[in-house]
Amino acid sequence: SDAYLLHRITLTASEAGLRNLVPQFAREYPADGLLQNNVIIVGSKSGNPWAEPFEAQMNFHLRQERSAATARAVCAPC
Repeated sequence: SDAYLLHRITLTASEAGLRNLVPQFAREYPADGLLQNNVIIVGSKSGNPWAEPFEAQMNFHLRQERSAATARAVCAPC
């Protein structure tokens, strides 16, 4: 889930000594923030307006599972 992923990212950042992690909702994040900050984009293009513009540059894509409300990462050239 997104909550678990946020927990793992926060824990990893803390272990690395990074203390200024600021989680924000994608729909509330300003466009100029993408140029001014390091950003981790979480979520699919249906729920995150910033996912689709960067999708072509990613080295993986998310494949929606037909039988469940889940997706899995798949290598882009594959």
